[in-house]
Amino acid sequence: MWHSDYCGLDPDDETSNFNKTRAFAFNDSSVFESHTLATIKKAPENVSTLEPQIFSQFIPDVGLTIVIDQTLIIYEESFAKTIITWSGEENITCFTVDPSGQFLFVGLGNVCLCCVHIATGITVFERDLPNDDGSDKILKIEHETNDGSVLVFTAAGHIYRFTKIALASFNQICTEQEGNEDELDTVAEQIEIHALFSLFKKSKPSDHILCSAVIEDGGRILLANTALHVLNAMTDEAIVQLDNIPLDMKILKMEPIDELEIILCLTHATQLVIVCQLTWTIIHECELEGVKDFTIVSDLNENRDYCVLISTAAPEILLMTLPGFNIKWNLNDNKNAHYNVIKNKTILEDGIIYIETDHSSSQPMDQVFIKAMVKSRPEDRLERMLRRGKFDAAYEFAKLLNLNIETIHKARIHKIMSDLQTLTWSKSPPDLAGKFDAAYEFAKLLNLNIETIHKARIHKTIVIPDVGLTIVIDQTLIIYEESFAKTIITWSGEENITCFSVDPSGQFLFVGLGNVCLCCVHIATGITVFERDLPNDDGSDKILKIEHETNDGSVLVFTAAGHIYRFTKIALASFNQICTEQEGNEDELDTVAEQIEIHALFSLFKKSKPSDHILCSAVIEDGGRILLANTTLHVLNAMTDEAIVQLDNIPLDMKILKMEPIDELEIILCLTHATQLVIVCQLTWTIIHECELEGVKDFTIVSDLNENRDYCVLISTAAPEILLMTLPGFNINSGPNWSESSLKFCQSVLGIIESTSLSSLGISNAQGCSPNSPIQNLLSLIKILQSLTLLKSSFNIRLSFSEYCQSNKLEVVFDILDRTASQQVSGLFSGFLAQFLFENKLSNDAVLTEYIKLLLESSVNWWYAEDAAWEDKISVLIPLILNTEERVQAILCVLRRSPVPWSPVILALGESALKASHQLVSAVQTEYNLVPGKLILKKYGFKQDLPPKHHLSRLIRFIYKQKKPSMLQDAVQLVQSLDSNKNYDPYELYVSNLIDGSRTDEAVNFLDDPALHPDIVKACCKVIIARTHLLVRSQDKRAENYVNILESVKQRLENINTRKTSPTDPLAKGLDTYVQKVKHVYMLRRDFNTGSSVSELSYPGKRESVLRSVLNELNQTINTEALSEVTLKKIASCCGVTYEETLITLIQITSHQYYGKLSQFLLDAHNIGSEHIACKLLGVTSFLLCYYNPKNKVNTQECLLYFLQQSLLGWKPVFEVKSDLD
Repeated sequence: MWHSDYCGLDPDDETSNFNKTRAFAFNDSSVFESHTLATIKKAPENVSTLEPQIFSQFIPDVGLTIVIDQTLIIYEESFAKTIITWSGEENITCFTVDPSGQFLFVGLGNVCLCCVHIATGITVFERDLPNDDGSDKILKIEHETNDGSVLVFTAAGHIYRFTKIALASFNQICTEQEGNEDELDTVAEQIEIHALFSLFKKSKPSDHILCSAVIEDGGRILLANTALHVLNAMTDEAIVQLDNIPLDMKILKMEPIDELEIILCLTHATQLVIVCQLTWTIIHECELEGVKDFTIVSDLNENRDYCVLISTAAPEILLMTLPGFNIKWNLNDNKNAHYNVIKNKTILEDGIIYIETDHSSSQPMDQVFIKAMVKSRPEDRLERMLRRGKFDAAYEFAKLLNLNIETIHKARIHKIMSDLQTLTWSKSPPDLAGKFDAAYEFAKLLNLNIETIHKARIHKTIVIPDVGLTIVIDQTLIIYEESFAKTIITWSGEENITCFSVDPSGQFLFVGLGNVCLCCVHIATGITVFERDLPNDDGSDKILKIEHETNDGSVLVFTAAGHIYRFTKIALASFNQICTEQEGNEDELDTVAEQIEIHALFSLFKKSKPSDHILCSAVIEDGGRILLANTTLHVLNAMTDEAIVQLDNIPLDMKILKMEPIDELEIILCLTHATQLVIVCQLTWTIIHECELEGVKDFTIVSDLNENRDYCVLISTAAPEILLMTLPGFNINSGPNWSESSLKFCQSVLGIIESTSLSSLGISNAQGCSPNSPIQNLLSLIKILQSLTLLKSSFNIRLSFSEYCQSNKLEVVFDILDRTASQQVSGLFSGFLAQFLFENKLSNDAVLTEYIKLLLESSVNWWYAEDAAWEDKISVLIPLILNTEERVQAILCVLRRSPVPWSPVILALGESALKASHQLVSAVQTEYNLVPGKLILKKYGFKQDLPPKHHLSRLIRFIYKQKKPSMLQDAVQLVQSLDSNKNYDPYELYVSNLIDGSRTDEAVNFLDDPALHPDIVKACCKVIIARTHLLVRSQDKRAENYVNILESVKQRLENINTRKTSPTDPLAKGLDTYVQKVKHVYMLRRDFNTGSSVSELSYPGKRESVLRSVLNELNQTINTEALSEVTLKKIASCCGVTYEETLITLIQITSHQYYGKLSQFLLDAHNIGSEHIACKLLGVTSFLLCYYNPKNKVNTQECLLYFLQQSLLGWKPVFEVKSDLD
C-alpha cells in the first residue's frame, strides 16, 4: 500500500527538504531546473527492493493520476492535495476517467473492471471478464461518446462493450445515500456486457496483444504484438478485422498522432520507430537506444509542434522533436534513479512533470518523487548556489554556461572573511586551525592580502555572532535571516527602542527602552525573560548603549544622563533551558531573574540637566577607554571590576551626535550637529580632517572589497543620496587606481629600456623585435593599461584587467557598452570603440546589431512592462549602424519588444525606418498595424507573445470569457490588427457565444440590428447553419436554440440574399425551406432516434429511405400507444411524404402478426390523394385481407371489406372487385 507523503512543496525549499541541489538541464538558449512537487511513500510493512510498476496520466479538469502497483492516487493540478487514494486486490493494469470527471474505471491484473466514485472513493461495481488460462489482462479502457458505454480491450485479443451503466444513479447514491450497497447492486445489475470481437479462436500467452490504440480520424482500432492488427470503427455493429500487417519486431507501446498521420511505437529492442497510418510501414527510426517509456507532448513554440518526452535506462529524460528526433534538452542528474514519463502532459509555462524513483542498492524501494522541470534563469541558479556556499559546483555550472566567474570569486572571499569575523573565542581552539589554513591557502591562490587572516588568528575580542539584519522602527524590533527568506523574531516594547545588542552566544537580545528599562529577550522563542527599570529622576534619561563584557558575561549599560551600570549574575544558560524546555514558565524565569545584581559604576554629573545629556558613547577596545560626548568629549578608563574614573575632558565647539572609533587607524569618525563628518585623532583628541560633504544624516564604517580591505564610510544624506567614501580622505569610492599606477610604472620601465642599449640588458635584436619578446609584451601591456585608463578617466568605465584581456573581444565590447551611460555612447564610439573594433577585426554593424538583440532579450516582454529602460541607449546605438538593411532589421526587433503604447523615442525610430527605401519597410508597417492588437491583449492581461493567425479564434474566445462591455469592439480591433482576412470571426464567435450561453434574445437583437452590415449577418448565419448541422447530428440540446435563431432572422436574410450565388448555398435555396428541413432532421433524431441530413430529406428516393428507417424503429412498438395517426402524420411531415405513402410503406415493412393492429388505421385513411395512390393502397389492402384471414375474427374481415367498398365507390373504380376476395 502506497500513500501520498508530502505535496504542495515550495521549489525554493528543495535543498532543505531533500538535502540535494536542484537538478538541471540546458540547451543552446535555456536552462531547466527540477523541483519536487509531491512524494509518495510505501507502508513500512510492505517495503522491498523490487522495482514498482508505475504509470501515470494527466487528465484535464481532474488532475494527475499515478498508479504504483495496486495503488492509484489522483492529485489536484496544483499538487496542493490529493483527490483520492484507492487500492485494488491486484496490480492495476490500466485506468481511465469518464467524460464527466466523476468516475474512475480501473482494470486489475485478474481481468476485473472496477468503477470508483472519485468524490467519495466508493467502488460502485466490479465485473470479472473471462480468463480461461489465467494469463489475460485488461490493456485499455475507452469511453464511447454516443451512449456512455465503455469498451474494454484485453491482452488475449478480446473487446467487450459495457452498456447501460447508469452513472447518474451511481453518483446520486454515493453523494446522497453514502454509497448504500443494496442500491448500488440494484443499479449495477442492469449493466450488460457484450463480446464484440475476438482476435484469436484460442489464444496462447505468446500470442497476447502487448498494446492497443484508437485512431479517431477514420475510426480504426489497432492491436499490436509481432503483427499490427487493424480493425474497423467502434460502431454498434460487430467489429471486424480490416488488415493484418506482420512485423519483424514486437511493439510494446504505441501512440497515434492523427494530424501527422503517423504512429509512434516503442519496440522490444527499446527503440522508437514511426509508422505511417496510410501504408502501415516504418518510415523513420530513432537512433536512441534503451528507451523505457515515452509520451507525446506539444512544444511551447508558436506552432505548438509535437515533441516526444522519453525516459531511458541510462537513466535519462530527453525531450526530442518529431518527426526528426532531435534532442531539445536532456536530464541525467541521478545515476541511481529510474525515470517515468506522464502521459498527456503538455509542456506548459511552468514546465513538464515526470516521476523519479531512487534505485541505489543501499536503499529500499519505498519512495516515489513527482517532479517538475521548469525553465529558469542561469543567474538565479548561480546566485542560489553561492548563497548556500556551493562554490565548486557554482564554478562548474558557470564554466558550462559561460557565465562570469568573477562573481563566484567575490562571493567566496566574502564568505571566508565573514566566517573569520564571526568566530568567537578567547584562545584559538584546535578545531579552527583547518579553517585558518584553508583561508590562508585560498588567499595565496588568489594573490590576496593575508594580513586579515593573521589578525583573525590572534584576535582576542568577542564579537557578536552572525545573527542577521536587525532593524528597529519605533517600538518594534525585527531580525531577518541573512538570506532575507524569513524573519527570526519580531518584538515590540511599551516604549520606543533606543538601542539593542545581542549576547555573544547569539541566543539573547538586550533592548533599551525610552523609559530607561533594560529588557532581555530569548531570540528563538520571543519570550521576554526579564525587565529591569533604571533610575530616571526627571524622566528625561534614556539608554544610549549596551556592551557585553567578556570575562563573566556581565552587561554594561550607558545612559544619556552620564550613568554607567553593570548587570551581573545573568544566568543566560538557565534562561535558555526554561524557554526551550519549559515553554518559558514565568515562575521559573522570575526565580532566576531575582539573582541578577545591578551595580552603579559611574556618574558623570552629580545632578544632570537635560541640556547636559550625553548624545552618544563609544568604546575603544585598544587601550580600554570609554568615550562619552555632547559638546565635550569625556574620556574614561577601561571597563574593569574597579570603579570607572574620568581620564580627560576635552571641550569642543560642536555637538557630537554619533561616533565610531577605528582602532587600526587610531581615529574616531564623528557626526556633528552641523550634519558634517569629522575625524578625531585618538592620541591628541583633536580634529585632524573634515569632510566637505554637507547634509549627512547617518553613517557606518565598512571595509572595501579591494585586496587591502581598506576602510570606507557608507553615508546617507538629506539630498537624499547614499555615498561610499574612502577613509581618511573622504573621496567618493570608484575602486582602486591600479591601472593608472601600473601604467606609470610600465612607462617608466619602458623609458629605462629606451635609454639603455639592448645589449647592456642582455637582449638581442631578434628578441627585441619578435612578437613574444619582453619588450613587445611590455608595449602590449602599456597599450592595455592606456585603454583601461582612458575608459576610466574619460567615460568613468571601470574594467578589470582580466575582463579586458579575455579572448572573446565581442564580450569586451558588450561589457563596455553595459557600463556606458546613454549620453556617452556617441563619444565612446568616436573616442575609443571605433578604433578597438577596427584593431580586433570586428564589424561595427554586426556588433551593434548583436548587442541590441541581447539587450532586448534580457529585458522583460512587452506585455509585462509599462516602459523600457533600454530605450534611451538603443535610440543612440541604432543611428551608429551604417548598413540600411541591418539598421531597419534592428529597429524591427526594437518595435517587436517595445511596451505599448510606444514612447516618443520608439515612434521616432519607427518613423526613421518607414522613411528608409528598403524592402523591410513593409515589415515595419506591419509592426505599426499590430500595436492596436497588442494594446487589446495587454488590456485583457494576455501574457504571451502574439499568437499565429490560425489561433486567433482561441484568442477571441478568451476575450469573450472576460465578459467586458467592450469585448466585441476589442475583438474586432484585434482581428483587424492581426489578420484582416478574418474580419467576420469576432461577430461569428460572438453570436455563437451568446447562443451557447442561452442568451438567444440578445443574439436575435444583435442580428436584427439595422446598423449591422448585411455581409456580417450572412456570415454569422452561415456559421449558425454549420453549427446546427453538427449539433443536430450529435443530439445536442443547444440545437433548438440555433434553429430558433435562424427562424427569427430568416426574413432579413432572404432580403439580403436576393442574388443567388451558388446552388449549394443553403441561403440560395430558400432559408424558410432549409430551416424547416433542419427542424425535421432534429425532430427525427430526438423523437424517433433516426439520423438523417437536410440533403437526404431534399431528394426523392433518399427521403423514402429515411422514412423506412423511421418506420423500422417504430415497427417494434406497433402494439403500443406510440403508434397513432398523429405519430404517423408527424413522421410523414418530417420525411416530406404524404400520409398515405407512409401507410403504404408501414404495411409493406410490417410483419404479418401485426396486421390486426394495422387494420384500425386503414379505416381512417378516407382522404385519398390521387387515383394512383388509391389503387396502390387498395392493392396492398387486398393483399393484407387475403393474407390476414384468421378464424373466429369475422369483425376484422368485415372492417377490411367495408374499407375496400368505400374506397371503390368513392373513386369510380378502375377495376372489378370479385365477390370471392379470399
